[in-house]
Amino acid sequence: MIKRGINIFTDAYSEMKHSLLILFILFSAGLEAQVSVHADITTGCNPLTVNFSIQPESARDTITSYQWNFGNWTTVSSDSTPTITYTLTGVFDVICTVNGLYQITADAYITVLECSDTLKVPNVFTPNDDTFNDFFEVETNGINSYSFSVYTRSGTLVYKTESPSIFWDGRSLSGQKLKNGIYFYTIRQQDSQPLNELKGFVYLYE
Repeated sequence: MIKRGINIFTDAYSEMKHSLLILFILFSAGLEAQVSVHADITTGCNPLTVNFSIQPESARDTITSYQWNFGNWTTVSSDSTPTITYTLTGVFDVICTVNGLYQITADAYITVLECSDTLKVPNVFTPNDDTFNDFFEVETNGINSYSFSVYTRSGTLVYKTESPSIFWDGRSLSGQKLKNGIYFYTIRQQDSQPLNELKGFVYLYE
């Protein structure tokens, strides 16, 4: 659970997925085939689950065995699409050795970050353009993604964002200045399982 002044550890990272292609050449009977190691995510928060595979899939027909070393004292044999969860932070050197006519090693690097976060939420702000305490702003580590929602005391949604930053200028979704009063907010960490959520009230006063 998200608590004020308590570190939050994400259970998974989200939405930072991309491919790392490390190319090598496999020669077989004069046929040159381009083969690569694919990681569906290469950077994320601890713990980080990564799905690996050999691409293209057609190249797997020419490979008779696999030997994976994931850099975290974990090894896997005879699996073309292993899934590994990293529970330590750092940069990990991933090696896959395939045995066709040639033994070839491909390298991929996985970076696991410590995404702890301490949220210090204000309980009052004054959006009157005097350059002092004009915004409702919560400091974050800039890595975790948050859904931030603001409601009137009757439960009407007046503002919502989804971002690594938590910021509100006291205006509605349509850009209108809101009246003085007490508003209810929710801050939900999106890239964690289960979802962490913080709720509270803030006083908007001009």
